Amino acid sequence: MYALQIVDWYFALFSVMIVCILETIIIGWIYGANRFYEDIELMIGRKPCIWWSICWKFITPVILVMMLVFNMTQITPVSYGTYQYPKRAIAVGWIIGMISVIPIPIYMVVDLWDANGTLLQRLKQRLKPAPNWGPANMDNTVYDKSWQTQDNFSPHYTTHSTENQTML
Repeated sequence: MYALQIVDWYFALFSVMIVCILETIIIGWIYGANRFYEDIELMIGRKPCIWWSICWKFITPVILVMMLVFNMTQITPVSYGTYQYPKRAIAVGWIIGMISVIPIPIYMVVDLWDANGTLLQRLKQRLKPAPNWGPANMDNTVYDKSWQTQDNFSPHYTTHSTENQTML
């Protein structure tokens, strides 16, 4: 229970929140809610309600940041009942908690380092999705909407040839 309490205290409190904040910012602003809408439409055959875009861009990131700030301002050293953990256990807890977050900025720095141009050009280049991103062989793909009249909810993608039929 000793180790579980430390991991729960630090890992769940910060790492998950930071990763979720980054995900909502990436989907809502960097990749773009409109592009994400198109991807979802391609998968399910219809665009989601505008409410989702508002959540992806504004509501969820703001709530997550507020929760993170609140947690950071209200944090107390880890304890189990009346037992206070030693400082080395708290340090190990922080290390364990940040292990899943540390690779994110490291990868970002390495990716920016490998790009060409000035730092600003690299950043702009890396923050834009590739214009050719999308399903492979989109030219030969026809979206089959016949699934919408069926009772099951699995959209079908068919190609002009019968050998490359795929189903999501």
